[in-house]
Amino acid sequence: MSRKEDFLRYISEVADKLRESKGPALIVSHYDADGISAASIICKLLSELGIFYQLKIVEQLTPKMFSSITSSSYNPVFILDMGSGLKRPQIKDKEMFILDHHLPSREDRTDDDVYELNPNLYGIDGSTDISSSGIAYLLARELMDEYVTLSPMALIGALGDRQDVGEKFSFKNINLFILNEAKKYNMVQVRIGLRLFGSLSRSLVKALAYTVDPYIPGISGNEAASLNFLTKIGIKVVKEGKPRTLKDLSEDEVRALATELIKYMINTGLPVSEAERIFGYNYYIRREQSPLADLREFSYVLNACGRMERHDLGIALCLHRSGEHVREALSLLKDYRRVISETLSFIRGNKDAIVRTYERVLHISLGDVINDKTAGAIASLITSSEANTSHKVICVSVNSKDNLVKLSLRKGKKVQKDIHIGEILSKLSEKYGIVGGGHENAGGALIRRDKLNEFLNDLDKMLKI
Repeated sequence: MSRKEDFLRYISEVADKLRESKGPALIVSHYDADGISAASIICKLLSELGIFYQLKIVEQLTPKMFSSITSSSYNPVFILDMGSGLKRPQIKDKEMFILDHHLPSREDRTDDDVYELNPNLYGIDGSTDISSSGIAYLLARELMDEYVTLSPMALIGALGDRQDVGEKFSFKNINLFILNEAKKYNMVQVRIGLRLFGSLSRSLVKALAYTVDPYIPGISGNEAASLNFLTKIGIKVVKEGKPRTLKDLSEDEVRALATELIKYMINTGLPVSEAERIFGYNYYIRREQSPLADLREFSYVLNACGRMERHDLGIALCLHRSGEHVREALSLLKDYRRVISETLSFIRGNKDAIVRTYERVLHISLGDVINDKTAGAIASLITSSEANTSHKVICVSVNSKDNLVKLSLRKGKKVQKDIHIGEILSKLSEKYGIVGGGHENAGGALIRRDKLNEFLNDLDKMLKI
């Protein structure tokens, strides 16, 4: 039996346990796109099963919060997109379902009433092969007749965690299995082409300027530069008084745009492999007419909802997606972009004061400039824009509650598979008593402010491989 089959068999066994549950249930999930997508799937599943539930979206699962959860009257409890890395006491007399794709802790699992659905425990890479929303989908698949309607949510969560890591940004392993089901039942359409942000609905100028993955030096975040580039290569951005979108271009124009973009990016000093990331697979929800038809844009909007503390709106978009919800989300997205843009401008204008360079770590200290939920987005954008940096890890720190600092870490673009950020943070958590973990390329931690410098020095030493 393959690893995937073993994992699916265990999920089926856990589904049988869930069938017997009466509730009321508590769902605790992470605030990012994967966490919100996973929570939406479990909300839908429990509704189908007739189980009343309470939903709580959080930033981090701390030991104190875990203790509060276990002492509550809710039964069963779902912990989504976190929980595996937390050292926990033995759980009795309360059914707990942990759906997590992060690295589990090293301790033995002997709880009778805890069902941990984690692909890493079955030799499946949770960093690349399936996200927490994918696990939630597989559980719903065992218990719902129309489970496949939830497949776009599973893929949105995977894209939010950047699991499109196959050739030309395709999916792998179980994510590919989910995608094939979504395609089979006409839920999702796949096209190959330019990977511009919001290419279906946004003007060509905005789509190009809004694209940050890959980062286009001098154009990303700059609509004037985007317009100048398109005009220079001979592509008309307006037709009959209306802004053109990518889908309005002819095949020859698309080909010319792709060629000129790659040439431009290479001329700015980016390696060919980085420039070619502008081209790959795109994923769309069929019969969806809003900008959220693009699954990558949907995942970005959910991340914005989480980081702007509008979890309710994110859940509503996943479960209902009314016109009013979409309009509200697009308005929120503008605010989110403004926060990101202002933060990046602050970093550029205050480099000497807030940027510290270690031998292997680039540290940006933002203090109280942004809320701690936005640190991850800034870390990702800086990593994308610093494609030529030799640093192994980019770390953004933001002040958090209770005299703590939130750290968001990303692996540098030039680093090969010689470090695993999640494993490093797990090891450091043993010394510092912090909450920390993640994946191969990204991770996060909460640490006492007075231990920050010591932590960063230890991190720098651990990266010497």
